[in-house]
This record gives sequence, C-alpha cells and structure tokens, in this order.
Amino acid sequence: MKENDCMDEKGKKIMDVLKYIQQFFSEIAQVIIKIDDSMEKSGWKPEYGTTVTRDCSHSLDNPEQWLPYWNYRVYLKEKNSNLRKIVSFCYDSEHVDQPIIIAGLVEVKNKEFFREWKDYWSLWHLWIEDKNKSKKYDGTIYSRFDSDYMNHVKKARLFAYNLIDIKNENDIKNKISDKLIELT
Repeated sequence: MKENDCMDEKGKKIMDVLKYIQQFFSEIAQVIIKIDDSMEKSGWKPEYGTTVTRDCSHSLDNPEQWLPYWNYRVYLKEKNSNLRKIVSFCYDSEHVDQPIIIAGLVEVKNKEFFREWKDYWSLWHLWIEDKNKSKKYDGTIYSRFDSDYMNHVKKARLFAYNLIDIKNENDIKNKISDKLIELT
C-alpha cells in the first residue's frame, strides 16, 4: 500500500467520524423535539427558545470544547416561577462512562439564584457533582443530593437513563416526557 493510499484511508475515516457525529446530534434533536411536544401539551414551554447548548468554545485556546459535551432544555410553566423542569444530555467523558439523559425538576428557594447558578446547569450540578456515586441510570427518582448547591434548593427530583436505553418514541414518551410531566 502506498503512502497516499494510507492518507486517503485515514482522511475517509475522519470524514466518517464527523458524519457519524452529525447524525448523532440529528438524532438527539429529534428526541428533544418529541420531549418539547409533550411538555408543551402540558403547559411547559422551553425557556430559551431553540437553544440546546451553551459554553461551547469558539477559541483556539479551548479545542476540547468545540463540540458540545451536553445538550439541555429548560422548561418553564409560569414566568416568575422558582420551578424548572429540565432535560440534560450529558456526553462529558470526565464524568460519565457513556452518554446519559438526566431529567427532573428543580425548585430553588429564591428565583434570583437561577441567574447566578444558571438553571441550565442545575441538573448537572445536582447529579454529576453529587457525592453519592451509587445512583442508578434506570429511571429511579432521586430527591436527596449531596451537593454544595443544596442549601439554595427547595426541592429537586431527578432521574437518569443511559442514552442507549432510549430506543424509540415509546421510550421517549414513557421514560422521559411522561415521567418529567408527572414530577411534582
């Protein structure tokens, strides 16, 4: 095999990986759209319009953040409420072994705290930074967290799944949307 053939094969593999990543995010978008539809039927609207990611880097200094390491949706029912329902898709390999979906509700004691804490990070802080590492990714609802932020939280009820356990529209509805809507 000539050197050019090896280079062509390597370039093709890189393009295949990039296409796979694009397809992955297209599928995540479809999951989010289905969750949005269910949430809106129950009166919960996305707080940030079509935004699904933050904190991606545009800088040469932070190439590891060029791709999102999480996507999220924050839902709000009443404009000045202290309560949010949130779905986060986490791909941060520093904190998880495989992609996960974390969903739940967070009610803070003072809604101004959401500005400081950034509500789109709230599930991340409560779930990922929880010192209790024995949580399961099977939809079990947890309401106690050992996190530095808990003194600001009135109520938190979260559950998670490994992303690969969400296989079809019924799973999205039954495991995520319906469960999230029912949380109080």
